[in-house]
Amino acid sequence: MIGELQRLEIGQFVGTVDLDSVHGPASVPMRPQCWFILRTHPGCERKVMREFERRNISAYCPLIAKQQRVVRRVHGSSWTYEIKRLVQVPLFPQLLFVPDFERVPTGINGVSGWLRFGECFARIPSERKTKSDRLACMADIHALVAIANTPRSKRELKFAAGDLVRVVDGPFRSFSGRIERLDSKGRLKVAMSIFGRLSPILMSEWQIEPV
Repeated sequence: MIGELQRLEIGQFVGTVDLDSVHGPASVPMRPQCWFILRTHPGCERKVMREFERRNISAYCPLIAKQQRVVRRVHGSSWTYEIKRLVQVPLFPQLLFVPDFERVPTGINGVSGWLRFGECFARIPSERKTKSDRLACMADIHALVAIANTPRSKRELKFAAGDLVRVVDGPFRSFSGRIERLDSKGRLKVAMSIFGRLSPILMSEWQIEPV
């Protein structure tokens, strides 16, 4: 077919190609009834997920945002200060969720095996069959991930535009200012008076407190 395309010329009449006859019918996305739980070695969740992606294997690793402390040094000085940053970490360390229609080959580096209770494989349903069912399901895990990744300022309505706040973390600690804008990722633009000049500074919600 490539050879035919190379011989095409401007002005030549061509026809259409039925892609279904070439590639087959389009596949319909499968909806799992349940998810099996796969164990990984410590810290290998992302490594295994990258290998699964390379092999076109479906799996789910719930990730949540977590604060991480970082110590930084002022350039040209011995002064240091501590900041916090958001990193994505697994909600369930060393656990991945694999849909029931997927088959995981053996020998993948970083995988330690399926989670079992005796001879039974641990699994979790995708949804509850009835409203009275109190068993956990995958929909609950998705809800946990959504809540954990929602900034506290949005969940608790802690800050709003126009609020007066004080900086408690970072190089501008002890400065005060007024919130000009906040976004869905927990970042706020605070207008502070620095050297007699009003300057907007982009900060994270954990770096400030209400005055």
